[in-house]
Amino acid sequence: MKRLGALAYLSSTALLRLLILPLLLAPLYAAAADSVTAADTQAITVAIRIQRDLSLSLPINRGAGPGLVLNSSVLAGNYTLDEFQLTETLLSTLVRRVVFDIYWNNGAKVFQMCPERYPAGGASPAAGATTVLLGDSECSATPLTVGDITGLVPGWLASGQGGEYSNTVVVLVLNIHDLGIPENSTAGGTTTKFANLSQIVLSPQVYTPKMLAAFRASINNGTSTSGGGGSSSSSSSSSSSSSATTSPYYSANKTDDAWPRGAELVAKSTQIIFAFGSSDLTNSSGYDTSYDADVIFAADAVAGVAPIATPALSFSPSGALPSCAAPGANIRMAGTAPFETADPTYQGGPAVGTTSVSWSWSYVEDNPAVPFTPAMVASLVGCGFQPLFNTTFSVLLLNASVWSWASGEPASSTDGKSCAFTRMGTGRWSADNCKDTYPVACQLISSDPALSNPYNWTINPTPTTFALAADACTPPYTFSVPKTAQENAALAATLLAAQIPRAWINLNRVQATCWVEGYQARCPYTVTDNSYRAFIGATLKQGIVIVIVFALFVIFKIRRQLRVSRQSRRKADVRRKLRNAQLARSIAA
Repeated sequence: MKRLGALAYLSSTALLRLLILPLLLAPLYAAAADSVTAADTQAITVAIRIQRDLSLSLPINRGAGPGLVLNSSVLAGNYTLDEFQLTETLLSTLVRRVVFDIYWNNGAKVFQMCPERYPAGGASPAAGATTVLLGDSECSATPLTVGDITGLVPGWLASGQGGEYSNTVVVLVLNIHDLGIPENSTAGGTTTKFANLSQIVLSPQVYTPKMLAAFRASINNGTSTSGGGGSSSSSSSSSSSSSATTSPYYSANKTDDAWPRGAELVAKSTQIIFAFGSSDLTNSSGYDTSYDADVIFAADAVAGVAPIATPALSFSPSGALPSCAAPGANIRMAGTAPFETADPTYQGGPAVGTTSVSWSWSYVEDNPAVPFTPAMVASLVGCGFQPLFNTTFSVLLLNASVWSWASGEPASSTDGKSCAFTRMGTGRWSADNCKDTYPVACQLISSDPALSNPYNWTINPTPTTFALAADACTPPYTFSVPKTAQENAALAATLLAAQIPRAWINLNRVQATCWVEGYQARCPYTVTDNSYRAFIGATLKQGIVIVIVFALFVIFKIRRQLRVSRQSRRKADVRRKLRNAQLARSIAA
């Protein structure tokens, strides 16, 4: 079955490079939910990408996106290079965090990707095979090391040549396991601990703890952007983006918890963050992670181990949370900024026996006891949590992680609907003609962080065209667009209180699937839409289904063509015999 999984992915990837399969996507997902169609898959991909792009104006700990645990949700026992390369399509648009499990071989002094011990003298694959079955795992015949995989990531982010791949910040979490292989004997009979993981993963695109320390040390005197090298210009156009020293999401003590904005890391090409997750290393394992502290973040710095798991939450039977501030009986959320700590919607009050969890890197991980459902994901994302897919990963769950656009939006049509508005009843966005007139959504964003509150919106009720909307907001309010689900919920509440059905938000299309903040602003990248390949390649199970469906389709077509061909030959034979008979009669006459 493991080998079938590998074959399924390879086959589906190869086929998708040759053929466009929108007609096959629709029945695949319609069986699970009538609301998700082939056209929706592109809309979902674009919506998630827009959410990612907008979040780059925020500190990266508040603009995190969905993540997944690669081993359990995608690899499913297959640890070959082809399977790990699925990560490229996932990181291109769909997720912002990937958790890898790596395995320490103390005998060879190497971190490998296969969870099984290789036999002494190496594996023995079948003739012509590049993989081998070790226990229940399909692994490369030659052990893949952590460097073989993590070394690909900088190339993936650069491979878009200015495309949407490059407009992202990704967090790669390393769960460390000990294979229990003893160290090879040395001449003196002594052992030494070995540390080289930081040297393996380090590249010019890695944002390190040392860079963050430099950033935090300098922001209080206003001399820093992100703490890294390169240009300080932003890669995304944002009329309301604040600089690194004025983000309203910083707490009063910026030195302790401030992170740079995503746009600054993208501009400096320091877009990869490595962090440790869980670890079962012991003192006898022969590896000391403390030597990696200058390059790889500790788990608690970026929530390398998700602070919340689904069993700790109090979901209703319909998948709803009791509240955003107190999502579980023993959990109380804590804001990171002054405007947030005063908001009971997101700030949980103290209670005996409860754990305070920050909205910084606010990931929730599912597990087999309580796997995610679309309703759960929608409820979590609506509050501002980020799902970490550990047990399940599908297009339906990704669809549920969209907090912005209405179902099927933004459409890829060229009907002139290139400006976004929000609706009162749902808070969801739709597109309309930019020359139409609507009231205007204005957000309290100022160059003075003490005056800013991203949850504070007002609506100018005068109908205005999109081109003139920026002039409709009175300072310190600014024509803006929500960057997070919390900001979007606050805007929806403002519309409801004012009983205004629709209002422009500062988002418009400048290319077929590129939406930016700022009227007629420039798209920060060249779009190469790989939505179908990304969605289909996301899980082995989907790949298997697609190969089966495609195979049945091909078999049907071939059989039909053979039948038609046989019928055509028979008809041709009959016509030829008739002509010959007619010719014989004419000769006889």
